This record gives sequence, structure tokens and C-alpha cells, in this order.
Amino acid sequence: MSVIVVIKDEAMPAAFIARAEAEGMEVKTFESLDRLFEIMNREVEDLPLDRYPEISSVEPGDKVLRATFVQDLDFSAGWNDDNWALARHTRRDPPWPIYGARLPFSSDVDLDRDGTGVDIYVIDTGIEVAHPEFDGRATMIYEFTSTGGVGDDHGHGTACSACAAGSNIGFARGALLWGAKVLANDNTGSIANIVAGINAAVTHYNGRSATNRPAVMSISIIGDSSGYNSAIAAATAAGIVVVAAAGNDASNLDGSYGGFPAESPGALAVGAIQPGDAPASFTNYGTRVDLLAAGYLVWTAGLQSLVPGGYRSWNGTSFACPTVAGCIACVLQDYQRLTNHEQTQIVKNYMKDQATWDRYLPDPRFEPMTPAILYLEPGAVYPAVPGLTPLA
Repeated sequence: MSVIVVIKDEAMPAAFIARAEAEGMEVKTFESLDRLFEIMNREVEDLPLDRYPEISSVEPGDKVLRATFVQDLDFSAGWNDDNWALARHTRRDPPWPIYGARLPFSSDVDLDRDGTGVDIYVIDTGIEVAHPEFDGRATMIYEFTSTGGVGDDHGHGTACSACAAGSNIGFARGALLWGAKVLANDNTGSIANIVAGINAAVTHYNGRSATNRPAVMSISIIGDSSGYNSAIAAATAAGIVVVAAAGNDASNLDGSYGGFPAESPGALAVGAIQPGDAPASFTNYGTRVDLLAAGYLVWTAGLQSLVPGGYRSWNGTSFACPTVAGCIACVLQDYQRLTNHEQTQIVKNYMKDQATWDRYLPDPRFEPMTPAILYLEPGAVYPAVPGLTPLA
């Protein structure tokens, strides 16, 4: 039992803490999220909000959020064991006829960039660090384990991590992966743990300033939460490029749907397409979606203890999201560490500018939609990102 509190930008954190503790409240702070606090052993109705005008929002700390995937496939389904995202997102034109996907096709691609020198934070169910897709490049930095084991005991986080940086499946095959386990083995987690996981990632990033490594954060967890959105704002303010799944409710983010990432303008929101460049049947849509990426029949890693061979197919914007994160890591490997929100927005806008805009196949059920399909130039020559500092 706890309450997540967000205070206003003009409020003084130290003054708020002092007043709350003087009234007998136990205040938990997050070292890298200075506008967020967790009031322990209290309910929302217990807080004297009329005496705290500096409070922007409150919500129960045990409010439950979940990851965004559509679990309707068997383990063996897939595109000839190839991740078709590799084939689609390294070409302006699709590797199939204009009226639909045709098999077989090869996902082999010669990428001159592989994300070397970049960190990717995956806020999810954890990572099976021993999976062969990661080649020793994955490490856990935060683990919530009250309902499951360490690492990943569900599989969602491992699958997302492989989409971003798997040695065979992903784009950023030289990047380092840092996992924050905020969801339990039923694929759900409290807002208190999600905020704590984001805090752990931002703290870790801040502590690695001497490495001069840029960083990307991949989050495939959907929920209407002011604390969540404030944590995302803190991550982008620190210089981490945040990529978020748009969700799988076939809902318009421009309307009354609400929730993350629609209320978090700092994040790059990713919707899902299927082979043939049409929207996936489940993807959320609207002009608040920034990019579209492969999110249907995505062949990626599965837990070796649960999935024969350690690979399986998944559906969902959950997997389109880390695919974009991995491509961003490949772009950022030529640049020094980012340090502020403005730089993260430069990267967000750059990825939209470089996207393929004229191949999306509209569907009236998913309108309006930003028709920007993720693109990563596979060759060595790549347009510079104006506003970022190149490596020497």
C-alpha cells in the first residue's frame, strides 16, 4: 500500500519532503526523478491534499499496468524463422509485391552500423541474459522479484530485447542491453515498480557519463498514469531517447483513449504494421503515433526453458517499439552522449524525417494515422543528425 505523488515544476522537493515527514508520512524518494515520491503505507484518500497545493497528481502505488502484446500465436509460427523487420526497415521499397507479402524472402542485410557504443534500457519483464541472442551483452540492473524469479520468467522482455539488439534478430547487435524487471511473471506490474525501474535506468545512465555513451529506452507497457509520464519526462530530460509502444486496443490516441504514451510528448510512440505495409489489426492509431514498424508475426527470442529452440513469433506494438529502439541505437553510435530533452527530441524528429512516408497502405479503420514507416540506411553513408555532437 502506497501512493505515488507528482509535484508541480515550480515546487521545491526538499520543502515538500520536510512538510510531509513532519506530518508523520514516510516519504520514499527516487534519486533521478526529483518530482516523484512514494508515500508509504498510505491510501490516496489519506493524504490531506488541501494542505499541499504543490502536488500535481496522486495515484495508488499498486495500480496495475501491463505489457502490450497479442498472444494468439503458437511457438512455431513465423516467417521461415526470419525477422521480416530486418528486410522491411532497411529498404525504402518493400521486399514483396505492392499488393501483399510473398514468401520466401531473406532477411539478411549487411548493416555497417550495429549500435556499438550505445546503451539500450529495456523496462519490462527482465531479460534472459544467457540467451544466445545477447552474446554476453545483456545485464540486469533492477529486479522486482516478489512474484517470480530473477531475470525473465515470462519472456516478453527477452523477446523485446532481441528485437532491439539480438545478434541474429535485432538491428543493434553491438549495443549493450540493460534490463529493468518491473513486471512479474503474469506480465503485470505496479506503477510503483515501473517508476522505480525507470529511476534505476536513469540513475544508471547518469552514473555512466564518463563512458560518453548515448542511450535509448524501450518501454512496451501501457497505462494511464501521471507518475509514469513524469518518469518518462525525467528520462528524456537526462538525455535518454525513450521509445514507447502505442498499444494494441485498435484505439485512436487522439481521442479520449488517454494514457501513456499519448500523454507523454517526450516519447516516440510506435504503432505496428504487418507484412504488406498495412496497419496491424490491433494497433492503436492517430497522429500521436510517430512511427510504424513491424509488429505482426515477429520472429524473435523466447525463453529457452519454455520455448523449443528458444525462438518464437509474437504479435504486438510491443515488438515494433524495440525494433525502432534498435535502429535509433545504430544511428546514435556516431555521436556523443545526449544530455537533455532537446537532444532527445532532435533524435525523435530525425527518425520521423528519415522514415519512408509513401509506402503505407491506409486502412479506413485506422485513420488518422501518421504514415511513417521506420527506415534505417544499411550503407555507411548516413545523413548527419543536426544538433548532436559527433564522436571525435
